[in-house]
Amino acid sequence: MGCITSILYFLMPHSKPSNLELKMVEALKKRATSGKCTVKTFNSVIMKFPKIDESFEKVRVVFKKYACLNSNYQKSVLLVHLQEAFNTIADAFVFFDKDKDGYVTRKEMVQTLNEASPVQETAGDIAVKRFQEMDWNRSGRITFKEFLFVFTNWVGVEDGE
Repeated sequence: MGCITSILYFLMPHSKPSNLELKMVEALKKRATSGKCTVKTFNSVIMKFPKIDESFEKVRVVFKKYACLNSNYQKSVLLVHLQEAFNTIADAFVFFDKDKDGYVTRKEMVQTLNEASPVQETAGDIAVKRFQEMDWNRSGRITFKEFLFVFTNWVGVEDGE
């Protein structure tokens, strides 16, 4: 499969979750119950946007500087930056996943944003829009994969080209 075809296949909804998706759900459940989540409020999620964007920018720099990652040092630098960004995004997902089942429902999205905003109506409207934006396959729940792609857009991660 070509790169674009692989990406499109990855993004397309499937009726049955793949083994990788099931493992991701289990890992997120474990992360949620571990008590190690660094995100405690919605404001802390927003405050981490620059850090996430900076981590992805560092990854871009490594890729541009070393077109072919052929040394262990280059690979380890890349991994550190990717892990930094990924952990922050995973913590944000866990923060939204109130029942810790590895998915975010519309109710959880609304609840999380309502907790952050004194203007309940506005937060609820925004939450519904954000949920619809993330629930690509219209299953009524957001997977980590869906969350990851939309969240990086919220953060402002751009390809720089």
